[in-house]
Amino acid sequence: MKLLNLRWPPPRPVLDDDARQLLNDTLEAFEPGEGRLTLWTLLDRITAARPDAYNGWTSWTLRDALRPYGIGPVEQDGRDAEGNLRVEIGVSRAAVATVIQRAR
Repeated sequence: MKLLNLRWPPPRPVLDDDARQLLNDTLEAFEPGEGRLTLWTLLDRITAARPDAYNGWTSWTLRDALRPYGIGPVEQDGRDAEGNLRVEIGVSRAAVATVIQRAR
């Protein structure tokens, strides 16, 4: 039987300047009261705030950039223009804030 080596608390993430900037930009994209945003909405907001850094990114680029820090996409229900229910892929504000807090 293989034993897992689980450390508690988990090790602090090591963030270089680019990672810290990405996480801060992502957290700032959330407006008060928003708990989750779709990858597309996040990307639109961070690109509008810092086009020099994020121009040319896709939602999948953003997803892949956040993934190494344990920020995975979460499914959320949404509605299209016609009001039909659809599942969207989003990011949790709490997940981003937790990574930033743990890295301090």
